[in-house]
Amino acid sequence: MLRFILPFFMAVFFPFFPAHAANTDIESYTKELISLNKNIGTYYFIGDHIQENIADSDNQQIGTVQDFLINSRGEVEQLVGDLNTMAFGDQILNIAYEEIDRAESSYQVAYKAAEMEEHLATWLASIETASGEESEGLVSARRLHGREILLPTGESIGEVERVITDKETRKVVGVLIKDMLTRPEHERIALPYPNGLRIKNTGLSNDLELAEEYVEVVQQFTAEGIPD
Repeated sequence: MLRFILPFFMAVFFPFFPAHAANTDIESYTKELISLNKNIGTYYFIGDHIQENIADSDNQQIGTVQDFLINSRGEVEQLVGDLNTMAFGDQILNIAYEEIDRAESSYQVAYKAAEMEEHLATWLASIETASGEESEGLVSARRLHGREILLPTGESIGEVERVITDKETRKVVGVLIKDMLTRPEHERIALPYPNGLRIKNTGLSNDLELAEEYVEVVQQFTAEGIPD
C-alpha cells in the first residue's frame, strides 16, 4: 500500500542539529568542498522539481510536487505533494519517497488514481498515527532556499540560492551560495550539506551555521576561488 505519511503544513522546518564534523577532518572536508564545486554540472537542483507533476501508474497527472523533506544525512525521505486532481479535496500530503519512481517528466506512484481514491478513507485514517515519529527531525528542502549562512560569530557570509542533489543517490550533497562578500557578484560557491552546516534556530528564521573548524577552509576558497 502506498504510504501517505501526514497532512503537511508549509511551515514545517524543524530546528534540527545534525552531527557535523564528527568523523570528518579538515582534509577530507576540503576535498569534499573542491569536488562539489568542480563537479557541479553532474548534479541537479532540487528547486527545479518543485511544481513538477505527480502521476499515477497510467501516467495521468494526479497532483504536483510542493517540497522534499530530508533527513540528517541529506537523504530525501518524503515528497510533499498536492494531489489536486483527486478526491482528496486538494489536500497536501506527504508520500514516502521510497514509494515513488522518477519518470521522464514526473514523479510516479505505482497505483492508478481510481485505486488510490478507493482506499482514501483508510489512508487518511492512518495518517495521524504515522505522522509524529516519521516526520520528526526532517528538514524542508524548499525552505533551505534563502537561508543565511552564518559564521559562529553570527556574521552572515551569504545565502542559499539552490539546493544541490546527486542524480544517482537522490541525496542532498550541498547548497549553492550567493552574495559571498569576498567573491565577485557573478560567482557562486557550493558548500557541502549537511556536512559542516547545521540548522540554527533564530526564531522565525532558521539559518545555517558553518562549523567553526571549517571556517578557515571556506574563507580561503571564497577569497581565492576553487583550484583547477
